[in-house]
Amino acid sequence: MKNLKRLMSAFSILMCFFSTSSFATNGDGPKYKINWLLAHDPIELFEEAAQFFADKVFKETNGQVLVNVVSNHKGYSHTQVISMVQGGHYEMTQTYTVGLGEVYNDLWVLDLPYIFDGHEHAERVLNGEVGQKLLAGLSNHGLEGLTFTYSGGFRVIPSSGKTLEKLEDFKGFRVRTGQSPVAKIFFEFLGAVPVVSPAGWGALQARGLINGAETTYPRFYTTEQSNLSKVINDTKHSLFLTSIVVNQDFFNKLPLEFQNIIRSAAIEAGVLERQASIDDGERVRNKAKAEGIQIVELPESEIERIKKEIRPLYKERFYPMFGDLIDQIIKERYSVDKNDKEVVTFN
Repeated sequence: MKNLKRLMSAFSILMCFFSTSSFATNGDGPKYKINWLLAHDPIELFEEAAQFFADKVFKETNGQVLVNVVSNHKGYSHTQVISMVQGGHYEMTQTYTVGLGEVYNDLWVLDLPYIFDGHEHAERVLNGEVGQKLLAGLSNHGLEGLTFTYSGGFRVIPSSGKTLEKLEDFKGFRVRTGQSPVAKIFFEFLGAVPVVSPAGWGALQARGLINGAETTYPRFYTTEQSNLSKVINDTKHSLFLTSIVVNQDFFNKLPLEFQNIIRSAAIEAGVLERQASIDDGERVRNKAKAEGIQIVELPESEIERIKKEIRPLYKERFYPMFGDLIDQIIKERYSVDKNDKEVVTFN
């Protein structure tokens, strides 16, 4: 199945190349050009989705919209990437929702601990009313949010040796986190020591500042963590998400027909990327295990303990930040089998 998906991806990229080349030789040229900047890991997953998008948009607009995928392996910060798209230096990007949360704070609701009960629940939220509401919130900040992607899915915490097997193990654990204040609040509540820093794992570990760092399986081998970790703590405490966004001024100037094509193609690309992230995560997990890295699953009983422990945290800190967005997300957890489960909130 994986080889088939890679073959289909290669075929899609090849078709995009020939379509673009043939169009360029007829002397007309595209009416609109989209430069899509990719500057974050895992770059291969992003490239596959972006090329799918490029091919589909070119085909469905009859060559009137040409998408140029720009992979910058120097790695701009998320702040730089967002600023460049807002300023029109690039028309599109795929970037971290943690970074977009600095632009529109409500997006940090997606970082809440144990708010998602698996991938199916997350899909319903991201594709549903809550997801649309969060994407729409970017419109006041020069961006048009198109869809959500994974960038790896549920978070794990690799460490140089420390295992997290029960709630008490978090006490004193120094963990590098992203920029979201949600992560800082959560880990402090558990007694851990969050280190919010743009510096890489190696630099922080060398200075004795951390014991481990948040990441995802697909991102594990794209960073120096794979060389420094003896343990991967599979905590699944939150989702690491990205989003596809486009410069709003550029998007609004497009014909409505092209806007709809772009939005639809982005949603399909997002579905492709999310599944690729899940598949790649399982591959990386197996590879790490085969290489002798210890995989530590936080037991379900301990996850339930943590969920009970953090109810006051939700009530005192997170509900004032996000309000009924929390309940809307939790409600989707039970939308498939409402008659079989009791809807329980953290409030």
